Amino acid sequence: MLNRRRSVLRLLAGVLLLAGAGCTDSTEPAGFGTVIGRVTAANGVTPIPSVSVYLEYAGPASAVLTDSRGDYKFENVPVGTHVIHADKGNFHATDTVVVRGGGWTNLSPNVKLVAIGELAYVDGLYDSIEDLIKNLGYTPKKLELAELNSPAALAQYRMIFLNCGSHVPASAAASLLQWVEAGGTLYASDWELDVVQAMFPSDIMTVSSAPSQNITGTVTDGGLEQFVGKPNVLIAYDLSAWKTLSQISNTPTVLLRGNIATDNDGTQNQALAISLSHGSGRVVYTTFHNEAGITADQLVVLRYFIYY
Repeated sequence: MLNRRRSVLRLLAGVLLLAGAGCTDSTEPAGFGTVIGRVTAANGVTPIPSVSVYLEYAGPASAVLTDSRGDYKFENVPVGTHVIHADKGNFHATDTVVVRGGGWTNLSPNVKLVAIGELAYVDGLYDSIEDLIKNLGYTPKKLELAELNSPAALAQYRMIFLNCGSHVPASAAASLLQWVEAGGTLYASDWELDVVQAMFPSDIMTVSSAPSQNITGTVTDGGLEQFVGKPNVLIAYDLSAWKTLSQISNTPTVLLRGNIATDNDGTQNQALAISLSHGSGRVVYTTFHNEAGITADQLVVLRYFIYY
């Protein structure tokens, strides 16, 4: 009998706790409420940090950033129906929430980011960034090498991902540069440094190679650090030969840096990932990619490049 009474009391306590979960600070004005919610990838599962979220009535100036769990919060929101906007790189989402007053917390459903424009990739031998993109709920189109020389073909896409080992010819540099200038975002990894160097010969002057190794990278970009939630990340280079950025100009933004044991030059502190702005677009180049030995840190960093 005593055990049954205890069980009933526990059940009542749980019900009261759930009922109270909808309330916030009772000092909040009666005509206002609090809005909490989460931003995810299109799959509705993966939370996306550092997304800019704002309520339409207050405008972009009132934007907040999602935390490491993809969560956001607005307080003192007037009662009524409000439109939520979320932006991250080439991705956007809108949703609505009905706000109750009297100090109530109003839970918004997950806001799912959708791509602004089409995504595409070029197949590679040693990389599969498209797998990460698909896992996030997006459907990139596979491009053939010949399409990279066609401005009309490139114009269909907002983002293009060049996998390591896709053997993009240097002859595609001019059309890719023109596409980036018009607002495209290009991602390239490891061996595709050749075409990036052809696009920016005065900014990427010298390259070399390095053997397989694990590197603790130092995050040198505020946006990346906010996304991964820490200043250092473990990066695995599972293959025996990969490209390194031996000498670059001051123009690229260095996103990640680390000490590399190179084949010919000993250990050097080099950029592991960079970005280059050009016209209305940008290029992101990373020495590492999605491969067999990928670390948990590496996965998050690559995810950042998708939403960069």
